[in-house]
Amino acid sequence: MIKLLAISGSLHAKPYNSAPLRAATHLASAGVSVEIAPIQDIALYFRDFPVAFIGASPGGFSTVLAQAAWLPVLRALGMRAWFGDRLLVSRAGHVFGTQMTPTDDAVREQLREFIARFAEFAASAPRRFVH
Repeated sequence: MIKLLAISGSLHAKPYNSAPLRAATHLASAGVSVEIAPIQDIALYFRDFPVAFIGASPGGFSTVLAQAAWLPVLRALGMRAWFGDRLLVSRAGHVFGTQMTPTDDAVREQLREFIARFAEFAASAPRRFVH
């Protein structure tokens, strides 16, 4: 079983950024588990763990600038960023319904594919930490 930790980087009550993460918990393929951790609950980071980017915003540029800003931080922390893909959802108010679940089939499929490919990357990562 591949376990992915999805960290929502927003402190808003109903953030668009958390919507694709919640959807990922239901769209992950068999053998992949996605657990959401709000950023305010993260006390420590684990070096060498694989990380990937997903973001959603109501604007037209999605989270492209925020994701780019994280790159030097991840490099400085020595984290294993996956650059195989990234998911940027623009105009999130039109993509996620009132329940903050994806209403757009294309975005739902992009998210499903993103999680599957990242899980493959995570599965190939060396296991340095035992839980």
